Amino acid sequence: MEAGLDSLGATELQASLGAAFGLQLPATATIDHPTSAALAAYIGALLGDTPASQRALPSSVPCSCTYQIT
Repeated sequence: MEAGLDSLGATELQASLGAAFGLQLPATATIDHPTSAALAAYIGALLGDTPASQRALPSSVPCSCTYQIT
């Protein structure tokens, strides 16, 4: 990722995004798609053409992330 995540941060991000979008993302998702735009495009492709209003997304996703993106 552009922010320079370590392996723990990448794993936490992958888990949080998977939970937020109801997807089973591979552990290497943030490594395989190293920019925020690439990761967003990948997740968008996985979601397909389902309108956002029809997706069952939680209103918030807990995150125990300890890193800071600057």
